[in-house]
Amino acid sequence: MRFLSSAACLALALSCSRLMAASVDAAYVVGNLKDLSAGNSGLLRVESEELTFRSGKVTIAAPYKKITGYEMGPAVVGPANGPVWKRLTTKRPAHRNLTIDFTDARGEEQTMTLELPELAASEVYDSIEIGTGHRRAGSTSQPWWGDNMWRTTRNNRDWNGSAPPSAAASPKPAN
Repeated sequence: MRFLSSAACLALALSCSRLMAASVDAAYVVGNLKDLSAGNSGLLRVESEELTFRSGKVTIAAPYKKITGYEMGPAVVGPANGPVWKRLTTKRPAHRNLTIDFTDARGEEQTMTLELPELAASEVYDSIEIGTGHRRAGSTSQPWWGDNMWRTTRNNRDWNGSAPPSAAASPKPAN
């Protein structure tokens, strides 16, 4: 009985954690924000309606509806300092710069470039695409690797511009 109740508590905790917004460690690299200087670190919170960057006492909110542009830079590996043997044996995490252009609450055009871990940067980029309406939720911005191997109803236009024969005249099963 105790096992069942602890399993129920775990399931409840996991479902509640999914409803909470995600926070990611980020560093402000460059931009025209007056309250931040280059190198400030903080948390980027990805919410359903906006992105919020908090660094110390400064909070910058960028609602998805007011984002005018966004761009993700290439992956950058941290600097290689120290002896050669240490550089070759130590794995350095890759980071990406994410530049976000938005209009703030006063109506001024703002730009901020944040350095994020590589995986987090792609997730934030996807959230911005979905939040701004440039992509539907559930679709990916990258093609599936099997699209050039299998013809399906999803990729039928990519195969010589014609639908596959099975999709054109597929009989419905009788119940």
